[in-house]
Amino acid sequence: MAADTNVPGYTAGAATAPGHAHQSAVSEAGADHGQATPSNSPSVVDAIRSRRPVSAPTAERLRTLQQSIGNPGVGRLLGAGLLPVQRVSATQAKKDIDGDVKRLWPLEYGGGRQGRGADQVRKRYARSMADDRTSQTLSHQSFLVYDAIAGEKEKRKRSNELEREVQGMLINNRLLFASNYNESMDMLESYITDGGEDTYPELVSTHQSDDGRYRGGGQEYLDRMGRADRKTQAVLAGQRGDPDDATVKALRTRFGKPVAMLSTSSPDLHALLTDDAFEGSIFFVRQAGDDDLVHAEQKLLSILHQSAINPKEVRGRHAIMGRYRGCLCCTAALMYYKSKKFGSLDFDPNPGFYYRESLDNLAKHHKHVVTDPDFRAIMQQLASELPSTPAGSNAVVPGDAYENNGPERKVPGGEAATRNYRTPSPSDVEADYDTLGNLSFKPYNRTSTVDEDKQKTRRIGVGSSGTTHRNRVDWVIQDDGDIQEIQEAWLHGSSSEKEEVFKRWYRSEDPRKRAGRTELCSIIRQVDSARSEEAIKAAISRYADGRTGHKESDRKRKETGASLKRVPERGKYAKKNPEKSKAKSDRASQVKMNAKSSGWSTLYGELVKHESFYAEWYRLDREKGGKGKGKKEEIQPRLMPAELLDVVTDLRDEYFVSTMADLLHVNQKSLRTAVTKNLDRRTQASAPAAASPSPVEQAYYYAEDTVMGGMEYEEHGPTAPQGAASYYSGGEEEDFYSDGESQDAGQSAYPYEMGQSSGYIPDVGPSTMRQEEDHFPGYTRQVDRIGQVTYVDNETGALCMWDANAGSMTVISFPQQYNMY
Repeated sequence: MAADTNVPGYTAGAATAPGHAHQSAVSEAGADHGQATPSNSPSVVDAIRSRRPVSAPTAERLRTLQQSIGNPGVGRLLGAGLLPVQRVSATQAKKDIDGDVKRLWPLEYGGGRQGRGADQVRKRYARSMADDRTSQTLSHQSFLVYDAIAGEKEKRKRSNELEREVQGMLINNRLLFASNYNESMDMLESYITDGGEDTYPELVSTHQSDDGRYRGGGQEYLDRMGRADRKTQAVLAGQRGDPDDATVKALRTRFGKPVAMLSTSSPDLHALLTDDAFEGSIFFVRQAGDDDLVHAEQKLLSILHQSAINPKEVRGRHAIMGRYRGCLCCTAALMYYKSKKFGSLDFDPNPGFYYRESLDNLAKHHKHVVTDPDFRAIMQQLASELPSTPAGSNAVVPGDAYENNGPERKVPGGEAATRNYRTPSPSDVEADYDTLGNLSFKPYNRTSTVDEDKQKTRRIGVGSSGTTHRNRVDWVIQDDGDIQEIQEAWLHGSSSEKEEVFKRWYRSEDPRKRAGRTELCSIIRQVDSARSEEAIKAAISRYADGRTGHKESDRKRKETGASLKRVPERGKYAKKNPEKSKAKSDRASQVKMNAKSSGWSTLYGELVKHESFYAEWYRLDREKGGKGKGKKEEIQPRLMPAELLDVVTDLRDEYFVSTMADLLHVNQKSLRTAVTKNLDRRTQASAPAAASPSPVEQAYYYAEDTVMGGMEYEEHGPTAPQGAASYYSGGEEEDFYSDGESQDAGQSAYPYEMGQSSGYIPDVGPSTMRQEEDHFPGYTRQVDRIGQVTYVDNETGALCMWDANAGSMTVISFPQQYNMY
């Protein structure tokens, strides 16, 4: 394509044909385009289009009123035909919109990673898509393009953890696909063609492994991908496709047409979208000048805006659909474009949750949208309703569900799925061979048989009213020029320039102009995401305080005229202090073990393998609040499995046995005795003439222990509380409690407190654990000095172990207060 250029877009607020009100937009969307919530009040779009022109004197009085009270919406609501659109700055618009949403949707989910929403969500259940095959088939193609991207990354041994979405657009009988990151589209370069060959069947037949799919979305994603694959193969074989399915029509027109990469700033956009020669073409969209996160829907809207295409030039069905339903901002942006210009645009009007970075990107690439008061009104309307979430594909519709263009019901916000797919369909296709050996596809409808309470669906968990730092809109630094200055100084400035910038903001004498490290760090991480928050904040403090490590030595060198020899205070080359070394050698080499120690990760990993012992430990841990010491009730070491005792023995040189005993809820003195005897047993076993200890001799090692009063054990010990094992293997949140009740908002979701550190990653040092290459995409493999293997989730910092039987990661410990965005 030609080099990027600026193409003038349409004028915001252009006239639209009457009759394209919000309610009609809902019905046009078809299968999943029911009204967001039942309401008798007129929509914002209806209100916008029903304005009556006012007389010139009235208009003049309204202008005066607006200037006097600063209300740009007064004149627009009463006389839009005569009054100009009065816009605020993008910064002010973002602040106003963000404040509106936070008042209506006060809860954050997943520490901000899962967005912001209300205390309830509308859960939508599977229903027929027979009235909107175009959107359904387009969604299937988005699924397959996403899986092809994941498959290409898997071939290259690259992680696909960050990429979450692909959206497709059907316009004028051609297809465009966009992802959240440009890098994902780059994975599809091998399928680009000038039309000389048909590469699309190969593209949609490229998949990641089942293990990769399971890690990326569990069984639900496997099922959805299977249905999308079978239905698309039936389409390509000519055995599926209703006459009114415009997506199928576009696919059948693809022969001899190009598959190309398309920039949002290409000067050829208008011709590529309107010229008959490009019907059936397939385009992969890249956001010009921005390789960071930009939601896929916004990239497709950029294509529409930059192409300056006229609504009269849009022929036939026009739709934007993807794997997921749009977030709040993207849904509002689609609704805005529909109300202003593209009245025939179909999309899913049931939004998911709110993400501040989506609003930031919208202001960056669609400033004319965010600064329009009509967009703020649309955001307010959508946020006055509840966000949507899908039920499992095979979930039985409960009796309390009501009809809203498909069954749905209101549930607590914490029950929303982490993957906000579009509403599922009950239809499916089975493949078989006919008598001639040809592949044949037969449609059928699935029967929902799974109780959703028993379905393994990952949920976002209980929401919090706390505001994460990255979502704050009352930061000191709001001007784009100031933000750019800070970023340029960080990336390219000298030490003195960095000192001047950070001292001016971080150490300002005026409290109103003083920016915190979190605010400065957030600005810097927009251009330098490779460095951790802790490293950036430490550097900010050093620059602001003038502690760059060179000033003192430079001063001494200038005063004495001699070269300074730098001697480190610690390490191999540090100056030796005999007295200090002697005193240090007198101290014990062990340290205390706590819930953050890497040794506890190893110990806990062995603990969960032994069901009976773990069940009793779990009961005591719940009673003691996970703090080790508490009630006098303890577990006797003689009940401890030999493998667990071996791990304690191996860790004795690194950690105090007493602290391990506290965490295991075992008597300290008895555990020390057991460890000592275990060492003796090892010594005897390693001797040439030594024989293996008999059961009687093994029992002798625990002779000092007495059975805990009031405790009776079955032959194999007590069983774990119902749901305990499933919780640690990724089960439902409610299953964690034996009585079946959901977790209270103020309750800890874990059997022990993990501390209050932000972005915590388990303590790993060269003497205890080493990091190796990834064995699973998105996880870093670790092996400690006794051979215990654990994994760190690169996205959340959670410490995990691989459960081969379940085929999934088991979380050992969670970090607290981490953000995904």
